[in-house]
Amino acid sequence: MPTPVILLGEPFGTSPDEAQHALKALQDIFGQQVTRWPDNWYLDLLLPTNTAQQMLQQKMIFVRAVTNTAASVGEVRNALKPFLLNRFGFLIGDEEEWRQRLGTFTRIYWRPSGPKWIMDSAEPAELGWTGEAQSIGIRLAQIANLAGLHESARVVRYEDPKADDAEQTHRNRKILADSLEYAARAGKNGVATNTVRISFSNLEDSVRRFVPGGLNVIALHDLEARPRDRDDTLLRFAGADARIDSVIRSHFPPGFEDEIIRVAVLLKNPSEFDGLTFNQETAVYRWNLLKCPTDQAGKVSPDPADLNNLITEASFRLQKMGTGA
Repeated sequence: MPTPVILLGEPFGTSPDEAQHALKALQDIFGQQVTRWPDNWYLDLLLPTNTAQQMLQQKMIFVRAVTNTAASVGEVRNALKPFLLNRFGFLIGDEEEWRQRLGTFTRIYWRPSGPKWIMDSAEPAELGWTGEAQSIGIRLAQIANLAGLHESARVVRYEDPKADDAEQTHRNRKILADSLEYAARAGKNGVATNTVRISFSNLEDSVRRFVPGGLNVIALHDLEARPRDRDDTLLRFAGADARIDSVIRSHFPPGFEDEIIRVAVLLKNPSEFDGLTFNQETAVYRWNLLKCPTDQAGKVSPDPADLNNLITEASFRLQKMGTGA
C-alpha cells in the first residue's frame, strides 16, 4: 500500500518561484498519488475531525520545498510545526501531541538546489534531501511505495585508482570500470550503468547521489594503504564505512545501508586477504572483496571468484527489488 504523501506549499504567504516549480514537477511525476496543499493552506478551514483522525492513523509523509539555503533543519521544523498542529485541530504548542503522533510522521525538507542539509539537530522523522525533482522522485517512490519511478538505476561510483604513471592509471581505471559495470549488469550486456570515478575526499557527495530503488555500488581501493599491511588496509575501509553510514543516516530512509554494495578493490595488498568478503569478525564485514593481483608480467586482473560473487550479489539485489536480473 502506498503511504500518503502531502506536498506542502507555503502555509501562510506565497512560495518562492523555485519552490512552486519544484513541487509542481514532483506532482507532475506522481499525479493523483500525492496530495498538494497549495500556498496559504493555513487559511483554509481545519480538516474535518473524521478526516484528521483517519490521516493520523496512517503513516504520512510531508514534503516541504525549501529555497532558503541558510535555513537549518530546526528552523524549518519550528516554522512548520504550529501550522501543522493547527491544521489537524491541535493547540499550537502542544508538544505532547507532537511527540506522540504528528511529529512522528516523516518530514522531508527538500532543497531543489543549494548546499546539503546539516542534520545535527534533526528529529528521527526528519530527512534533508537536495536535488532535482527526478532524483527526489525516485527516492520518494521508494519510501512511499509510489508507482511511476520504479525503474532500477544502476549507479556505480569507484575511487580513481591513480598509479605512478599514466599508462598504469589508464589500465587500472579500465579494469575497475569494466569489472564493476559487468557486475552491476549482473553479468549481462546491453544494460546501461551510471558509472563515475570519484575521489576519496568527496566520498560523501558521491553517496548522496545514490537512489533508493536502484542498484548502488561504491568501490574504494587500497592504494593509499601501506604495502603488505593488513591492519592499515582494514583501517582505511573502516574510516570509509563510518563516513558512508553518516551520510545514509542523514539523507536516506532507515535500512538504506543494506541497499548499497560496498566493494573493497585490493590492488596493493590482495595477498593479505582471502575469501569473498573481509572477515565477519572485523568491523568492515559488509565489504565485498575484488582482489586484483599483478602477475609476473605486470598484468593486473580481477579475481574470477570475487567477480562472480559481485555478480551474484547484484543479481540478488535486483531480484529483491523486483526488477529481475
